Amino acid sequence: MGWYIAPAIISLIVKLLVVFFARKKLRTSQPFIYLLLALAMQNVFELLLFVSFFTGSTTDLTLRFYYVCTIVVLAYTVSYVIDVSDIKIITKLFRPILYVTAFIILSVIFTDTIIAGFQPINYAITRMSGS
Repeated sequence: MGWYIAPAIISLIVKLLVVFFARKKLRTSQPFIYLLLALAMQNVFELLLFVSFFTGSTTDLTLRFYYVCTIVVLAYTVSYVIDVSDIKIITKLFRPILYVTAFIILSVIFTDTIIAGFQPINYAITRMSGS
């Protein structure tokens, strides 16, 4: 398990250091901080998945939350792009993006429409596509 988990640990430490130093800057945008925190949460669930996979206790819910973090990262990436672009027409899309993100998150957690299940492959786990 040791070498498989190293990139996730290094990535998590780097992201937390960037958040720590970036929040002290006045010009750092909030969506950027939230994006880094969402990426850090994704790394936390990745670490939990590695640990649970190698101990044999992988649950469907942990894997679904990993994908939920991925969806949240995508939403905050779009939010950051809207914040940086400063185009007025794009800023009107922010609220619909939040609604679509919430809908996708709820369907990932509570239904099998997007993700039907998971199966192990070698040292990792992959999702099975929904119907």
